[in-house]
Amino acid sequence: MRVARGVQNKVLEAMAMGKAVVTTPQGLEGIAATAGQHLLVAETAGDFVQATTAALDPALAKRLGEAARRRVVEAYSWPAQLQSFDRLLGL
Repeated sequence: MRVARGVQNKVLEAMAMGKAVVTTPQGLEGIAATAGQHLLVAETAGDFVQATTAALDPALAKRLGEAARRRVVEAYSWPAQLQSFDRLLGL
């Protein structure tokens, strides 16, 4: 996906499924994730070839997928999102 139109939701969905994700810098905008730790970021066609080829390695795909899933649970799950709401309400 090279155009950032709703891509962030698709990136978060793939991360939540524990998939190794390769996206553009625009696709990562607004997502609390770190390139190289939770997913891979590529800008040019050559970068995409490199990143996608790297993500096909089972060990890297597993590491990225597990880290991505943890990140989504930590930052975007209902409990994580409601913590700030609870603080506002003084709960």
